[in-house]
Amino acid sequence: MSQDDHAQGEVVHSMHGWNLVRSGSPFASKQEQALAAVFEAFFPYVVERLHTLMPLQGASPAYVVLGGRQHCHQWGVNPAKAVGFHAVASGPHEDEEGGEDYFEVNEHLLCVVNIETTWQEIRNSPGDELEAALVTMPHEMAHVVAWTLASQGRSPLQVFDDGGGIHAVKAMLEAVEEGAGHRGAENGRWGHAEDEVEELGRLIAHEWVTNDASRTPQWAGFFSALQDHSRRRSPRP
Repeated sequence: MSQDDHAQGEVVHSMHGWNLVRSGSPFASKQEQALAAVFEAFFPYVVERLHTLMPLQGASPAYVVLGGRQHCHQWGVNPAKAVGFHAVASGPHEDEEGGEDYFEVNEHLLCVVNIETTWQEIRNSPGDELEAALVTMPHEMAHVVAWTLASQGRSPLQVFDDGGGIHAVKAMLEAVEEGAGHRGAENGRWGHAEDEVEELGRLIAHEWVTNDASRTPQWAGFFSALQDHSRRRSPRP
């Protein structure tokens, strides 16, 4: 992945070092398109809250991709299970010429929100699941910030090159999990263990849904698309 491909899509919003990327592949359904629009509306709020609590470190830009199966396959993630992920490195690939297995290590600071799988999870229980689905964005973005704190702003590929390979990347992930070196402005010390990142994601999503979401046209647009989906599924009398 080259530096000039904008992490494989169109950059639709940039602020505080973060770039929101809409996937280059169009979403298949009206509902997926509407859900992606809700995440686009949510993005500025997430960035502002994270910038207050745990700002990005270093000069490299970070990317949040509203994507789907193609991004899961690229990074060796099961698309049926992952609503989002921090793209650090793929699993090992077998060398076709019989050499050692190799890893694809990300040159970007990047996370993915899997719109396709998220829609599959929320379409049958939208009242409860939409807020829960939104947690994915701040959760994965917090993982990216945690990486920059542990790595002094370096990308996974820079860590790989500086530290002598995939073992350096794995060691950095362990340092991120231990949560060294971060202090939140409002809530004291935030660790970076999975449950603490999830707690932060839930806090930010709940704040936005409670205070701002219903005032956005994207929020109304999603529920309109959801009603269209429900009408098509309803049996004729």
